[in-house]
Amino acid sequence: MNVIEVNRPDRATRHRLGKSDPIDAESAARAVLAGTATGTPKHGEDRVEMIRVLKLVRDSAVKSQTQATNQVKAVLVTAPSELREALADLPRIALLERCAELRPGALATPLATAKHALRLLARRALTLRAEAKALRTELTALTAATSPALVELAGIGADSAAALLISAGDNPQRLRSEAAFAALCGTNPIPASSGKTNRYRLNRGGDRQANAALHRAIVTRMRWHEPTKAYVERRTAEGKTKPEIMRCLKRYLARQVYRCLLPAVADQTTTPEPKNLGKQLDKHRSINPLSEAQFKTLKYLPDFPAAFASLAAARQFCAGFFYEYNYVHHHSGIAWHTPASVHFGTADAIDEARQTTLTAAYHDHPKRFGHRPLPPQMPTQFWINQPAPTETQIN
Repeated sequence: MNVIEVNRPDRATRHRLGKSDPIDAESAARAVLAGTATGTPKHGEDRVEMIRVLKLVRDSAVKSQTQATNQVKAVLVTAPSELREALADLPRIALLERCAELRPGALATPLATAKHALRLLARRALTLRAEAKALRTELTALTAATSPALVELAGIGADSAAALLISAGDNPQRLRSEAAFAALCGTNPIPASSGKTNRYRLNRGGDRQANAALHRAIVTRMRWHEPTKAYVERRTAEGKTKPEIMRCLKRYLARQVYRCLLPAVADQTTTPEPKNLGKQLDKHRSINPLSEAQFKTLKYLPDFPAAFASLAAARQFCAGFFYEYNYVHHHSGIAWHTPASVHFGTADAIDEARQTTLTAAYHDHPKRFGHRPLPPQMPTQFWINQPAPTETQIN
């Protein structure tokens, strides 16, 4: 049986139709039949499910430990002066150990009651700390066994690796591309353009636990990872803000993580035989500018190493990048097509489909448009460095 994952209806639909099991079932069926819902559900039948359960318990232990420690400090604020002064200026662990050894005696005075409360809270915090430490050891072993390459990435520890593995699930092959994984983690750029302003903003959706794991890794890399530090300096000099730089870094790290989760994607070096190659070369005679743009993008990758360990390592690194660059990413310089769609001659059919959609939208809502909309036009010339116009061209 083929199972499709369906999201809940949007807020306007829920308010208009209401909420009940039959309404939800009909909405799910309509989403599947219309092709809106096409995702494969995440499985939880192997190691990742084990990691999820252990991480759930460890997060709860860490949160409870923090609460108990904060309560210890809160009790000390109003404790009798002789007890407060005896425990002043102690580090956190030393404070908990001292409080756990207190002997309150009979609960007949405020001092004895404060000692009793501190001892209970301290012992609770130390027990939870030992529990969280043991669970971290188990998580470290499980994440290393599940994805050894992932835990070797700079800035990725056991907790972050666990969050990313849980987000992908036991069947990461359900993710169609690294761009889909980036959207799942909330690191894909969202267009926020208007008029003559072209910009992108952070994605506030996606799996926020996975997004937080990527964020922690980037903060660590910006402090200790030399290639990342050099990248930040270069982009800062170009006028980028820190949030913009971090957005780019998180997007590149999501690509790295995807390669670790699905290493087979990096080996997809074969491409189909091009059709009508001579006609395509006649249409776009200059290939050098496209290659120049491609290699400039590759050079600016924050994880591009200073040197590769072997020829096989270089091929594996470049295979994943070129696959995403040529087959997944839509480029503004070629009318928002992928290089593969232009190269294999499918761009014209895509433009026709775009025009059909725009025409239908214009027909349904003409007042929303200032003029009849057209899809972006494919440029007819490409340049590495555009020459200055001649006097004849100026006139």
